Amino acid sequence: MAESKSDISTQAEERRIRRERYEEFLAKRKQEDDAWRKVFPLYPTDKNGFAVYLLPGEAEKQRSFLDTYGVCVIRVLTDEECARTIGALQDDLNAQQNPTTATDRLDITDSRTWETCNFPGGARGEKFLTPAVTLCRAAFENRVSDAVYTSFVNIYGQEDLVCSLDCFGFQRGTENVDTAIGNSRPDWRWKLPIHWHVNPWEHEKTNGSRGAIYMGLITLVDQTRGTGGHVTVPGSTAYLSKWAADNPDSPTRAGQAARPKNTIYVPKDCIMKKYEQNLMLRRGCLIVWDKRQAHGTFENRGPDVRLQQFVRYMPREEWFQKLDSQSPRSVYERFNRIAQKVTLSKKGSERDARELALAYASLHSGKVESTEDAMLESASEGVGTSFNNDAGIVATAPLQQQIAQAHGDLLAQNDGRGWRLFDIEEQFRSCGKEAKAEVAGCKPSSLSQNR
Repeated sequence: MAESKSDISTQAEERRIRRERYEEFLAKRKQEDDAWRKVFPLYPTDKNGFAVYLLPGEAEKQRSFLDTYGVCVIRVLTDEECARTIGALQDDLNAQQNPTTATDRLDITDSRTWETCNFPGGARGEKFLTPAVTLCRAAFENRVSDAVYTSFVNIYGQEDLVCSLDCFGFQRGTENVDTAIGNSRPDWRWKLPIHWHVNPWEHEKTNGSRGAIYMGLITLVDQTRGTGGHVTVPGSTAYLSKWAADNPDSPTRAGQAARPKNTIYVPKDCIMKKYEQNLMLRRGCLIVWDKRQAHGTFENRGPDVRLQQFVRYMPREEWFQKLDSQSPRSVYERFNRIAQKVTLSKKGSERDARELALAYASLHSGKVESTEDAMLESASEGVGTSFNNDAGIVATAPLQQQIAQAHGDLLAQNDGRGWRLFDIEEQFRSCGKEAKAEVAGCKPSSLSQNR
């Protein structure tokens, strides 16, 4: 039986109404999205999709980007400097290998050597695979470079800063790679959900009027959609206080009150999740972000590695250095306390042994040039085991003294700027390579200089 004209007309009217309602829904959603996009504006990208970068001297633009987006990208290393640092990174990782578990020396270009057992971090270091402080020459050259230093001076608006003693980062390719168990390694993927490094509800009270604190890293290779990389929520720094005020009863707050942590994950139902932006970054770029910024990483789904060096500056004031576990003062106190524990008790925990040995292996680059170096080399070989003086590990000079001995000529450049940036005390400067006087315990030419 044919449909009547009235039935056809009714169906057409119903379709028209549904279409109008859907169009209204889309318009409303677009209106809401446009409003939120003003809060979370996209970080600008170039025609190839890479984040726009600034130059070290563009101080006003750097501050403007941080005010607007909460993040800023600055070109600080040349391609040659990146290549030099990558070579040093590979040497550093091999110097820190655990010989009791490693099966191959690491080769950045050979995926067959990327098994977790060959990295210093091992199974406990899957986030970066490189958990130890890097003390190699190239790392210090990048830390004190004019481009990096100038950028942070511009951002903070002051020169009385110190530089972190942090690690390298290494993320492996996961697809179309040659490994013993196949060409796909989803077990090597790593994604870090967006998070803050401040307590959203307590930050303003604890920070007071001290101003912003920044984090950073230097890219050593292009970071693409295949390699994975940095995730940010542009504008989330400025939005944090409002979000905290609007969410006083968030379960995240209760969890933080019960067990305070340095990393606080953004709740899954938070609007900021919708406005995450995956940033592709050119090699040689310093990316700086506010600690209040919601940020994370997106995972590697291609064949290439992602390599970086973590670097950040902070005001010299004691409050800032105590807050940051990688500040010079915090690192010196931690390592010197461990060394003292060895001296006084003749023993230490496995974790203490591992951290101490990895750092010294990095500083010495695994090369033995003196009796003291040989003892430290034995510490490197004992990583992962409990340690004591009978095993050949001895009390050593303070870490800042050893850094002064290994890199004194570099720290003395630019009117001694490096000494100030790493809080090296006056009495240790004579350990520098060109120093005429010696401090007890220093042997000025005994430490190797890694690249």
